[in-house]
Amino acid sequence: MTEENIIVLLVEDVFLIRDAVAEHLKAEGFLVFEAANAKDAIRRLETEARIDVVFTDIEMPGDMDGRDLALAVLKRWPGVSVILTSGQVVPDAEELAATAGFFGKPYDHAHVAAACRGAVT
Repeated sequence: MTEENIIVLLVEDVFLIRDAVAEHLKAEGFLVFEAANAKDAIRRLETEARIDVVFTDIEMPGDMDGRDLALAVLKRWPGVSVILTSGQVVPDAEELAATAGFFGKPYDHAHVAAACRGAVT
């Protein structure tokens, strides 16, 4: 599978971070959908025919944070890989085992792209 075939749903409430990551992934050849919160991410997952990877911040405003989103994705869309990120929170071993990885902020964009590639191979 090439990057052109990999669809990433990027979930990040901070626009500047979301925009920077999205631009980098697009430059690497990924198709990127963006969501500012978990509710928007769920809507996107419900309407898109295929999303391969959800890259989500853990700390987000609203009824659902990134942990809740990850659990929902893994339950409702078992073929979708989830990668977590946070500048404040580190997932526990059980959360890490269920996901395709974790990145503490700030992170290297090239490593995120590599993790997205690895999550679908």
